[in-house]
Amino acid sequence: MGPLQVASEVRGHAALFVDFYDDPARVHALLRITTETIINWLHEMEKINGRLKRLNLADHIPGQISVEQFEEFFFPYAKSVYDEFSYAQVR
Repeated sequence: MGPLQVASEVRGHAALFVDFYDDPARVHALLRITTETIINWLHEMEKINGRLKRLNLADHIPGQISVEQFEEFFFPYAKSVYDEFSYAQVR
């Protein structure tokens, strides 16, 4: 799962969508935590299974938000994960 999908599972979809408008700082704080957690989890998986060959983050939220919200709340955090594992093929 991608950072925004994990954040929506933690916070709740409706609350997260309201936070986009009412408390974007809270959303960014949560996304920093979820992004770091995903990166750490994938590094732990590499310890068990070896270096990642492919990376695909499933995230349903980007299709439900505006372009501006996508650029602010999705793209930079997903990019951080993909950048961390730039050697993995993206699917």
